[in-house]
Amino acid sequence: MKLADMLPRTLVTVAFLTLTYGFHFIEAGADFGDLEKITLGLQTMIQQLTGQIDAQHTKIQNMEALIDQQNEKIEALTRNYETIERLKTNFLYDLVDNRNSTQKHDSKSNYNSLSRRKRDLELIVSRQKRLISPGEPTHQEVAFYAYMSSHLVSPGHGQQLVFQTAVTNVGNHYNRHSGIFTAPVPGVYVFSWTLAVSQGHYIYTQIFVNSNAVGATYTSAYGVDNVRTTTGLVVVQLNAMDVVSIRVNMNGALDATVYSNDYHKSSFSGWKIN
Repeated sequence: MKLADMLPRTLVTVAFLTLTYGFHFIEAGADFGDLEKITLGLQTMIQQLTGQIDAQHTKIQNMEALIDQQNEKIEALTRNYETIERLKTNFLYDLVDNRNSTQKHDSKSNYNSLSRRKRDLELIVSRQKRLISPGEPTHQEVAFYAYMSSHLVSPGHGQQLVFQTAVTNVGNHYNRHSGIFTAPVPGVYVFSWTLAVSQGHYIYTQIFVNSNAVGATYTSAYGVDNVRTTTGLVVVQLNAMDVVSIRVNMNGALDATVYSNDYHKSSFSGWKIN
């Protein structure tokens, strides 16, 4: 049964409940004010159920439209497959004819025919690939890992942190001079940053996508006599040319020396997962 068809039955059910409760209250000699409250409550229930049914009906329509689109793609892929098979068969026949040909004119003609069929085949294959994955993120390996080459003493509020030593930089999309990563293609990315602060100090940091903070950490060695580290991790959907960076929080309290040496490396890393 379609959800939209449930509305009349729902209304009938609510009406039945209204009459049932009404007769009950009348027989019990109850105040009509109580019956009015129940009626208003049932009317509210009708409105809520109507809204839920409308929402489900909209979802069903969207799903039906999506199914129609997928069916059209399947039909197009089927036609392309049949065309490719036909072109492949003709290509092989022409190849055999070309080998058996002894006249120069015929060989040239067969060569031109083969070239045309090859172009046709490449065009069909290209169209089929676009049908299979329209608008999907480009598959490209992207990854980087960098750390600070030395301690950073007393960074300021809003200061962009720079991790100068790039150990891994697949695609060269991380800039070790500015500390900024630029997404080359759209997709889902993972970013992680680790900061170490000296004893008695603390720092608030945020990770930004363009001008939007999407994650934050608080690293504190306050009240202890050793270095403490904190790691932040975010998973974000990026568009091509989005930029990602680590900055000191503009508003949080600040009293820190960021450590980075052989024992504690303050680092920034990221990679594309699809």
